[in-house]
Amino acid sequence: YSGHGGRVKDEDGDEEDGYDETIIPVDFSTAGQITDDVIFAELVGRMPQGSTLMTLMDCCHSGTVLDLPYTFKADGEQQEMQENPNANMNSLQAMAISYLIKKIFGKGVTAQIMTVLLVNGLAGITSNGGGCGNPSGGGGGKPSGGSGMDMVLPLLQQILKVTG
Repeated sequence: YSGHGGRVKDEDGDEEDGYDETIIPVDFSTAGQITDDVIFAELVGRMPQGSTLMTLMDCCHSGTVLDLPYTFKADGEQQEMQENPNANMNSLQAMAISYLIKKIFGKGVTAQIMTVLLVNGLAGITSNGGGCGNPSGGGGGKPSGGSGMDMVLPLLQQILKVTG
């Protein structure tokens, strides 16, 4: 992407600085700016596990517009990707879940409740060793194939396909 970038007030509390980074499309005056939450959910969040994406962003605020855990800055000094110290995969997955829930349920109370239940509940599953069916988090209850959040994103994407 080569164009204008910007930032808007964060609506869901996932940004440490209180702002979502954006890209500004040619039709922004009618369609709005495209936030990092949307870019992550629609582009990064839909990628199959193990796939690779390379992006080039030539715009203001572009270093964090994808909210990725690793970045590369072509400044002539950096030779390889560096870990983004502000990135948190659980936070990134929660952001994608929150965005998809808003697309499915709107921005009302139902969406807020679903977001809190899914994000907080799944973060608990992830942090306690995957204790599905075992409140203490011990022993063998971890679903195969990844964290609870890894399972919810594809489910929400399927629901979105059905509900339009």
